[in-house]
Amino acid sequence: MRFEYAAALAALLLVVAPFAAHLLRLRRPQPRAFPPAALVPAAPPAARSRSRLEDRALLALRAIAVVALVLLGATPLVRCSRLALGRSSGASVALVIVVDDSSSMQAKTSSGRTKFEIARAGALDLVAGMREGDSVGVVLAGDPVRVALVPTSDVAAVGSALHELQVSDRATDLDGAIAIAQGMVRALPQGDRRIVLLSDLADGKADAAPLGEGLDVALWAPRAGLDEQAANCAVLRGDRRDHSVVAHVACFGAHAAQGRQVQAMAHDKPLAQRPIGAVEDGRLTSMDVTLDLPDASPEPDEVVLTGPQDAIAHDDRAPVAPPMRGAVIAVISDAAASRVATGGPPPVEQALAALGSSVTIRPLPAVPETLDELAPYAGLVLDDPPGLTPEAREAVRKWLEAGGVALAALGPRAAAAPLGASLEPFVTGNVRWDTKAPPGVDPKTAAVLGPSAGSLATLHPTGRLVLDGHGPSADDVMVRWSDGAPWLIKKAVGRGTAMTLTMSMAPDQSDLVVRPAFLALLETVVEAAASRGGSRRIEVGASWWFPAQTTIELGATSRAAEVREVQGRKRVTPRLAGRYDLRVDGIAEARFAMIPEREIDLRQRRLVQSATASDAGSATAWVDLSRYVALVLLGLLAGEMLVRFLMAWRLSKPSTS
Repeated sequence: MRFEYAAALAALLLVVAPFAAHLLRLRRPQPRAFPPAALVPAAPPAARSRSRLEDRALLALRAIAVVALVLLGATPLVRCSRLALGRSSGASVALVIVVDDSSSMQAKTSSGRTKFEIARAGALDLVAGMREGDSVGVVLAGDPVRVALVPTSDVAAVGSALHELQVSDRATDLDGAIAIAQGMVRALPQGDRRIVLLSDLADGKADAAPLGEGLDVALWAPRAGLDEQAANCAVLRGDRRDHSVVAHVACFGAHAAQGRQVQAMAHDKPLAQRPIGAVEDGRLTSMDVTLDLPDASPEPDEVVLTGPQDAIAHDDRAPVAPPMRGAVIAVISDAAASRVATGGPPPVEQALAALGSSVTIRPLPAVPETLDELAPYAGLVLDDPPGLTPEAREAVRKWLEAGGVALAALGPRAAAAPLGASLEPFVTGNVRWDTKAPPGVDPKTAAVLGPSAGSLATLHPTGRLVLDGHGPSADDVMVRWSDGAPWLIKKAVGRGTAMTLTMSMAPDQSDLVVRPAFLALLETVVEAAASRGGSRRIEVGASWWFPAQTTIELGATSRAAEVREVQGRKRVTPRLAGRYDLRVDGIAEARFAMIPEREIDLRQRRLVQSATASDAGSATAWVDLSRYVALVLLGLLAGEMLVRFLMAWRLSKPSTS
């Protein structure tokens, strides 16, 4: 304890002063009635007696007032467990608080609170210590990173923003959050700039470089309550198969899986169960558990983990999605025109198969001519079709408007479409095949296809499709030939997307199919189809997108989702994992959001040594009680005046005896 505080507390000895004063005070003479005294002339009293201790209420008020006065001199007096910034120079501080709102922050600690609650309470402690001239901003580290509050000196606004924060089932992006926080704090005028990271550091990148390396802003990551080790098992999703349910389970920590089983449930009644398999301790282990359903069983609605409870109970159940049709891609390709020298299916089918088991390929001999025939498919790939008949055009248009995704590679057969056939809704107007094509595409425009886009700079096409007359708008052209002509066109058709490639996929027309960017192009189609069609499953943190004119209604099970209009489109973003029942333009749809698997990896990311240094801040702080003690002292003074008034009023009343 500091010397001045100890000296002030020594003044508590003065509390005996009111006690002594009351004992030394002389009592007033007490008149006593004596009948014979009426015959004797009155005389003044000749003596007074020492009084006993009286007016105890007044004495108590005075004694408490002395104690309060001493405490006022001794404050700040209380030292409690709360976060406080270290201020070496005492100047104002520019502060950005990074709060981790990801799924792993729902882990309960030994105190009974979740790590998210500890992080939010720590942020509120820091805000309570703000001084005049300080600026504070808030960044959320769940993926994608969001700015909850731009830096402000309004303490009430910061506190309100922190109280409104909610934990989510997102993954963690600490690198992105720190980068955004650094950019925010750099722009502030204060000389002392800080970033405070409140996270369990479980971002699924335990082997990555330490957080804080290369920062030109001080980083402080207090660990009190956030460093507790946790073990957790989660069921991320359930998929309905022919006569079974496949539950995808991820575990961190071997003892988290001990004695635990996976159950398929229907209306809270178990249908089938199996124990979790072996789990490697200290690392993330994921597995698919197949639950065979009994004959004539009701339709399962969720899969549940049973047995001993782990650190996060919220992720122990997941809804069962119907058979996935979001990744079923219909392919129309002429095997004779797209033959491969080594044999086998056309190149486009082989490329789609190379994308993984999540893609189901359905070769079709021709474009379906009814919407019912197209309805089972979420994606459609056309390799140089000889035009579309009026019936096929209408079916494809309606299918696209309902949310389908199609890619049409147009070559010489498409340019020579027979009478009555056209290439709508992919392109409109006249088209022709030009045998003089540039040697490749513009690499700058091809960047949308990712790192492999450079492989398109040196194509060797035998020709290309030329759009005469009314061509696509500049916004619809994704990639251009090296001479500026459209190479890849993407346009919205209702809720769906139609993509057009102005060259063929046939091996004898170009070497496109052997370029890495070809797989990237098909992967773009598959991902778009999977997010729009079928069960429409995404990870929490991603969004479902719709045209701006779409009417979207959220069902009772969709309260954890928000609908916003962003850049001319509507966005539905789920905050928690689970099933979301939407009505899109009056049509009921079931969509599913799942916890990212990497979020179950609870290994902690390393920090630079300076991030936990004692001079950056502390987990304890002195609490200044002076204003509260001063208010108590003022109340005691008012109480003493009231007691003295009542005593005087009582003595002034005439005696009735």
